[in-house]
Amino acid sequence: MKSKYKDAVKHAQKNIEHFKKIGVLAYSKNLNRLALLGIYNSDFSWRDELDKADKNFDSFDALKGYCSNLILTGKPIPQPLKEWLVGYLNGVILPPKRKRGGLKTGTDIDMYLPQLIHRVATRL
Repeated sequence: MKSKYKDAVKHAQKNIEHFKKIGVLAYSKNLNRLALLGIYNSDFSWRDELDKADKNFDSFDALKGYCSNLILTGKPIPQPLKEWLVGYLNGVILPPKRKRGGLKTGTDIDMYLPQLIHRVATRL
């Protein structure tokens, strides 16, 4: 048991160092927020979010994340979304004011820790 525990701790430490080295921990909170906004769901409707993006900060943020995800995964960006993104990048489209209070960060659904636990548990 003692040997398995030490192995698990070493494995967890190695994973944490790897994730820190490649910079994934810096993105963890943002990825959680985007997951909370639903951009990874199969029923995510970018059209609905685009309709609300001029007045709703969460919709605006969801669209940014959705476009980023499309680019990173090599998927095509629909033309209306391209036009919105170019407008945003050129400063023509500005984010709407955010309502008072903190952003929904999704820290209650942090994906990193459960993944690390799973990796360590399957290694034992």
